[in-house]
Amino acid sequence: MVFLSCLYVVDKESRRKGIGEALLRSIIDDLRTRGFNAVETFARRTNPNNPSGPLEFYVRNGFVIKDQINLEFPLVTFFLS
Repeated sequence: MVFLSCLYVVDKESRRKGIGEALLRSIIDDLRTRGFNAVETFARRTNPNNPSGPLEFYVRNGFVIKDQINLEFPLVTFFLS
């Protein structure tokens, strides 16, 4: 398993154009070819303007909520196998 620490499109005008999804797919594909079985990150529930990325983004891209001990930053997992 590997942990994704940051996936953030800094330029506000470049957001919501598929760049984040393309980057995430590239990361997932690379990790899969390297033999990893899962990737995890902390997503943020309320504010999409943060380095960890909004929860909706990760759920929309196949991540599942693994742990909600911290309600603002739930831990999400994507299984690569």
